[in-house]
Amino acid sequence: FLRQIAATTTSTAIALGHTQDDQVETLLLHLLRGSGSRGLGAMRRRDGDLARPLLDISRQEIETYLARLHLTPRRDPTNDDVRFTRNRLRKQLLPAIDAFDPAARELLARTADILGEEDRFLDQHVAALPDGIAHNRLAFAKLPPAIQRRVVRHLVPDAGFLEVEAIRRTDTPTPTNANQPPTATSTSSTPTVAVTTCSCDPSTFEARGQVGHLDADLVRLPLTVATRKPGDRMRPLGLSQPKRLQDILVDAHIPRHVRDNLPVVSDGEEIVWIPGVTVAESKRVTAATHRQLHLEIERR
Repeated sequence: FLRQIAATTTSTAIALGHTQDDQVETLLLHLLRGSGSRGLGAMRRRDGDLARPLLDISRQEIETYLARLHLTPRRDPTNDDVRFTRNRLRKQLLPAIDAFDPAARELLARTADILGEEDRFLDQHVAALPDGIAHNRLAFAKLPPAIQRRVVRHLVPDAGFLEVEAIRRTDTPTPTNANQPPTATSTSSTPTVAVTTCSCDPSTFEARGQVGHLDADLVRLPLTVATRKPGDRMRPLGLSQPKRLQDILVDAHIPRHVRDNLPVVSDGEEIVWIPGVTVAESKRVTAATHRQLHLEIERR
């Protein structure tokens, strides 16, 4: 919705209201999931057309400011439901951390900034590697493990940590495979999509992230996972007309040798999600959404 409004104006960014507290919660959630620097870098101040100007401002500072102006903030009642992990973290873990060190939230937010900068540096380093590095096992094996993981994630955006490690370690060069590229075929996993309902805040998940959020009332179940076929089209987030899947992947800078292996999730009517790339505009979560579907790719 916001992208549609922005497209009708001269806007160059969509400002989101995430605060320092949201940043700390995101960092801790990713930490508890065993994330690396990408996850621990949490939310970026600027990410494409999304801007987060309040990441250095605490929720308490904003509420104090509103009280001074005699304004009442709007509150989402689902934020009090401790069935959801983020809410339990906010109401149970963070108060304990505050008691341990009142400055902890500010320090954790600083950690997210530092790790975010290091994550972007590593991305730039990987982007500067020779084009053929991913196609040469000997050269790949000489890379430090941290860079190997980056290369694998670039090739297989939806891979989890265990799969990345399996690919990285299986692709140790031998005299017979030294010039073959490291690929996900070294594991025998088959992608499936895990679907759950949720009342989560979709703004904390990027459209190009490894989880997807769709309007449950607009999606036909069951969902199926396949790879792309010639002539596939979808209407990606923010567009009013369908677009060739080939063009969508090119615009998203997905490497040519990765495109044929990307999971493509459909609901029987249309493609609804390409993990790491986009969701369907027709199934997106809006202010009118009553139920959300939370999607994650699993490999078995």
